[in-house]
Amino acid sequence: MPTLDLPADFSVFEFTVLASFVITFLGMAAGAIFFALERNSVAPRYRSLMTVSAVILFIATVNYYFMLGHYSTGLADGGGLIS
Repeated sequence: MPTLDLPADFSVFEFTVLASFVITFLGMAAGAIFFALERNSVAPRYRSLMTVSAVILFIATVNYYFMLGHYSTGLADGGGLIS
């Protein structure tokens, strides 16, 4: 995960946004792993659906990883959503 060098005076709103990025990132990563690991335990006609779901969640996880990095970098530079 990106390093979170946060300033001491960030607001509750900024912390809430940062926490929602982290929780969403972890949830989507867990979902992608779940769909990939449980693919063989469903009926054969649904295996391709499980694979597609895992790929979509993996791509979304990577996007949230980069968004989390950009947001935490903006907070460290004194920016963020509230300047």
